[in-house]
Amino acid sequence: MKFSLKNLFSQGANERTAQLHFRKNAPTVAQVNGRQICFFAAFFLPVAKTLEAPARLSKYAAGDLLAPAILHFLLQGGIIFALALLISRLDKPLLSAIAERFGEWSARLCCFLYAGYFLFSALLPLLDLEKFVYAAFYDTAPTNFTFAPFFLLCGYVCLKGLKAVGRAADLSIFLFLIPFFAVILMSVGQTDFSAVLPIFGEPIAKLGNAFLKSTPHFSDAALFLPLFCAYKPKKGDVKKITLSYFGGALAVLLFLAVFFGLYTSLAPREHYAFIKIAQFFPALNVLGRIDLLFVYLLTVLLFFNACLPLLYSVELFSTGIDSNKRVLPSVILNVGLFFFVLYCNRFYNAFYAFYERAFPVFWTFSIAVPLMLFLALYRKKRQNDGGRYATKPNLKPKSEKKSAKNKGENYA
Repeated sequence: MKFSLKNLFSQGANERTAQLHFRKNAPTVAQVNGRQICFFAAFFLPVAKTLEAPARLSKYAAGDLLAPAILHFLLQGGIIFALALLISRLDKPLLSAIAERFGEWSARLCCFLYAGYFLFSALLPLLDLEKFVYAAFYDTAPTNFTFAPFFLLCGYVCLKGLKAVGRAADLSIFLFLIPFFAVILMSVGQTDFSAVLPIFGEPIAKLGNAFLKSTPHFSDAALFLPLFCAYKPKKGDVKKITLSYFGGALAVLLFLAVFFGLYTSLAPREHYAFIKIAQFFPALNVLGRIDLLFVYLLTVLLFFNACLPLLYSVELFSTGIDSNKRVLPSVILNVGLFFFVLYCNRFYNAFYAFYERAFPVFWTFSIAVPLMLFLALYRKKRQNDGGRYATKPNLKPKSEKKSAKNKGENYA
């Protein structure tokens, strides 16, 4: 195929099977598989929680920053388990099940609402990412257009659909495991783990405040919904996905403990945590800042994390209008966000204060709606199946089976 910009931007957009659907006769080609969702949960999501969340948790929960994080992971892990269990019981894609249960326009409305939610949830991480890039990679003041290449990357990723998430999840095992644990090993020798003990030692009111204000960083269940709409479950996937999520949670908790054990009372002022925890490694005086190599690898994964909600927004909006064209929504979205970041970064603190008070929005889309779907669709499936322990048709009692065998009758 001859290379051209036209081919580049149309690739993937004209494939009808590469998009979510809610119609009964729509093709049901899986765009992601169980392995990719497991990698997504264990290696892709945790890196986003190592940027700004540690400083915020330290600000509101002090040395007990592990407690609100544990509560978030238990709550979100339970929702993810319920969603995975629901998908394993359905014999159709999630959107098709919603359309069959509540009507096609209800499925469209879900697409539009979640497209808006993912756009809303992406604004604060974009501002975080821009400030992180300027702080980590530039010694002098960058120009206003320094961050613009990110939106070119994001625009291209949005065109590729949910398959891009699966491929990024496959790569995340290499981009996360080695850099993450290398940074941890460089830091653990200087860490005072007693600083985070005892867990749940702070007053309930203080922990509750930290839990509420850190909600934007831990609303993970909503990020699984589009993936669960685009994969065919296999036996054992529910357990694997849930355990993978809690495996990633343990990595984040270890990072939080190391971070606060290094900085203690200074932790609330140490933003962009994962570029700072390894800088006290004694060998750096001889070898130089080799920790930055691992930081760069984690940053690649961080870029894809920032693209994820925007990709979801484009995908769900296109699905809601029943179109397989993603080019125009992707261009409009990324151009608009470029100007948003360009002009609104000066109001960063105001945005952060607003998002910390907007926890009901995140609870609605990551907890309330998934629970409603589980209760509505799972119960209906149980009714159609006649219950898990329903008696099979034409099943004879054991006594009749034994007597038929003794008489030489054929038993079906």
